[in-house]
Amino acid sequence: MQPEQPATRLPSHERRAAILDAAALIFVRNGFAGTTTRSLAEACGVAEPVLYRHFPGKEELFVAVLEELLNRSIQHLANAKTKSDRIEAMQAGLEAVLLADATPECRNATQVVQDHRASFEAAIGPDGPQILAQELGQLVLRRLTRD
Repeated sequence: MQPEQPATRLPSHERRAAILDAAALIFVRNGFAGTTTRSLAEACGVAEPVLYRHFPGKEELFVAVLEELLNRSIQHLANAKTKSDRIEAMQAGLEAVLLADATPECRNATQVVQDHRASFEAAIGPDGPQILAQELGQLVLRRLTRD
């Protein structure tokens, strides 16, 4: 019989990144109001006290998730080599904005979006809104005409 291996302890910055990734999925799936710190901790594979070591509460974690999603979108836009990469990055940014807008109970969510607005607009460029609108229109049309 083999002794149990001790759990691998991640460095703080790696644990924080893993929490943000898992929390993003949970917030998108359940919404802010439908998400508990317990469900977040379980999804992240940590105990609630570990979650609280990285984030004071659910709202702060949600705001950090939004910041991370917006920063990633802006970075991906800056590095996009193809039109499809650019569209994907714009859609990811829009998803973060929509998540914030759908969460009026989180007072700081709107501020996060406003703080990133200029960077996002600069990254998408002057034709970005038109391209994004066309892509979203096509997406909606495909979903409406799906069997």
